[in-house]
Amino acid sequence: MKTGNTSEEDVGGAMTSRGPAEASVTSEMTVTRTDGAAVMAAAVLLLEAAADRSLSLLAAGPASGLEDSFALSDLGLGARLAAGHARSLLPADVGLDDVPLAGSCSRQDDPIELVQAAEALTRTVPIEALPAGSSRLVVALCDLLREHADARP
Repeated sequence: MKTGNTSEEDVGGAMTSRGPAEASVTSEMTVTRTDGAAVMAAAVLLLEAAADRSLSLLAAGPASGLEDSFALSDLGLGARLAAGHARSLLPADVGLDDVPLAGSCSRQDDPIELVQAAEALTRTVPIEALPAGSSRLVVALCDLLREHADARP
């Protein structure tokens, strides 16, 4: 049924309303586009922290071997690239200054856990709520974690 700026449609048995200011509204949960942008902004902060921590670990002293140093460097670079991609998806009016560093990360000194926290954060809202193009970022984060699954600083 279509009325004014919004339309209602039956999706999988749940009535969904879509309008210009809403990503989706169901009887169980309300998600707005700002929720997705806030999640993406927090993911940017986590990814930048992971990249910074990787580089600071490398600068503090070499890893146990050359291969471990390369893995840590690759993780830092991958996190930096993912952070840049995530930042490019944010709307122009979303700033990172007011975003609290979110995510459940028990060890802030572990870059892999920071990347895991960023990936987990993207799962807290439906993919439709995230900025357009976010699915590529989610895949990149999953690939980065898979590539470094057995690495620890």
